[in-house]
Amino acid sequence: MSVNQSDEAQGQEEPLIVSSLNDVELTAEDRARHNINTATDTPTLFEAGNGLLGFQAHPIVGIVNLAFCAFVASVRHTTEVIKSAENKNMQLEKGQFNWSQFFNNMAAFNKEGLRKDYYAFAGNLGASLEASGGILMTTALLGAAASVFVGGITLWPLAVLGTFGAANFARGFAMRLDEESNGRKVLDTVGIALAAAGCMMAAPGSPLAVKCGFAAAALLEATRSLTGKYPANGMADLTFAAALVGNALYSPNALTSVANAIFAGAFVSLSALKTNGGVYEAVSNIKNRFFPKPEI
Repeated sequence: MSVNQSDEAQGQEEPLIVSSLNDVELTAEDRARHNINTATDTPTLFEAGNGLLGFQAHPIVGIVNLAFCAFVASVRHTTEVIKSAENKNMQLEKGQFNWSQFFNNMAAFNKEGLRKDYYAFAGNLGASLEASGGILMTTALLGAAASVFVGGITLWPLAVLGTFGAANFARGFAMRLDEESNGRKVLDTVGIALAAAGCMMAAPGSPLAVKCGFAAAALLEATRSLTGKYPANGMADLTFAAALVGNALYSPNALTSVANAIFAGAFVSLSALKTNGGVYEAVSNIKNRFFPKPEI
């Protein structure tokens, strides 16, 4: 290490370790960013749309998915607070998330361990996708099994939820693998294809042009995943969003139309997250571009 590097290292303050979110002092701007980014959070919007589809299968399926939606929103809010803490040179006390440790802490009702697991989970996208996939596939399978014994269960929404669940689980599990490995690229591509298939199933009566939109979006995203050459600039997400607007227009009923519109909003939010860090940041950047703050 050179003398200059040594001086820089000595000049950097060690982050303050805090044990709770309540220890992070937040400004009004921090709270506004947290609330807006949580309300427009991509997974939260997806789970809200899944809940609306679930209600068309059976009310219990819808309630389970909306309950998980509330949990997902709390996770995004936690992620935003963690981001604010890091910006203030603070660091939450947490470890690395893994499922076996989480279930052990659940079995032992280890409150301190579960708190750290929750903070670690909030920063682990792969685990979040696996959890979402597991919930969706489980509710779809249980709903399909219950339909044998209980009347009034519609299978089409369950098929959509199960497909979305498989897509999320595949993409989440892929994140366990080395970023450059063929296994990760292939599994991620499978997840992308399943997501596109689920979108097509979400409005079976949509015209061929809309379905081609999903195919094009999946191709863009899969190209980026397989080669790494296509920039993650949100173009694939905006293509998904445009096709989902088409789904909303050709949905079989109002509830499905709203669900597809929410899915479209989720992909717009995902594009904003990739390009700006979130919807709040995207709106702020647009505002500053057209209405720059006067220099003092």
